[in-house]
Amino acid sequence: MGSNFYFFGMILKTYFDFNGNFEVKYKANDIIETKTIEAISFKNFMDIAKSKKSPKNQIVDESADYILTVKPEIKTAIIDFRYFNDEEKFDSFLKKSFDSINKIGVKNLIIDIRANGGGNSALGDQLFKYIARKPFTQFGKTTIKFSQLQKDYYEQNCKEDSTFCETYKYISKQKNGKIVNLKSDGLIVPNNSPKHFDGTIYLLTSLRTFSSASNFAQCFKNYKMGTIIGEETGGWIVCYGDKIITKLPITEIPLTISTKKFYTIGSTDKDSHGVIPDIEIDAEKSLEFVLNKITTEK
Repeated sequence: MGSNFYFFGMILKTYFDFNGNFEVKYKANDIIETKTIEAISFKNFMDIAKSKKSPKNQIVDESADYILTVKPEIKTAIIDFRYFNDEEKFDSFLKKSFDSINKIGVKNLIIDIRANGGGNSALGDQLFKYIARKPFTQFGKTTIKFSQLQKDYYEQNCKEDSTFCETYKYISKQKNGKIVNLKSDGLIVPNNSPKHFDGTIYLLTSLRTFSSASNFAQCFKNYKMGTIIGEETGGWIVCYGDKIITKLPITEIPLTISTKKFYTIGSTDKDSHGVIPDIEIDAEKSLEFVLNKITTEK
């Protein structure tokens, strides 16, 4: 239950403005337990996700969102990937990271997305270009439903940010209530350079792996890029996104509504679950487990 209490506390604070500590009684495996939690804001929740102490031998820290550390004694590198944020900065991080990985002669790469809540899926494609062994795509198809609320939302965003205008131009021509299915644009080809990593790869996941991070994990699993270790992801492999934001008319409580249904590569409507690890263990112990495994097999 561990990390889930952060989400419960965040909901209490964000949507109901509760403060202080709360005593929660819950039942797990027919055992009733009690835990005291504190209501926290969404900002504080994100700060917790980013505040993990970084390991020694940290050599690339582009931001708190992604950090590279190395353990040269076992020829291992760890990419602590906490948020899919800022394509330009992430591109710089990857170039520096895989340049270092190549020069050091790393044989084992650990990608840690246990505390990654998602963001821009394009960053996942950037990383896959360095580790995928064949052309790939994160999504099989996408279902879109058009509405007037959606059009109003994108029209306003277009006025404030021109990057939204192309999308607004497209959806403004669609009939309200119309549903369309779009297939993936095609496969993405990995980098063909000395920086491409061809060693052993481990991916760490947890119940706190959501959204684009879950999509990343499913793509990793579908193309058999390595071994996934930890817990089933919190995000499902058939998921919803591209949300629009509005408010309830009377209470004015913020409300988000998804306009798209994403089918990650290899998924169907029957897949109402997260990405299942190859080795299921407590996420808190997964990094130690992998490092011990690498050390033993060295």
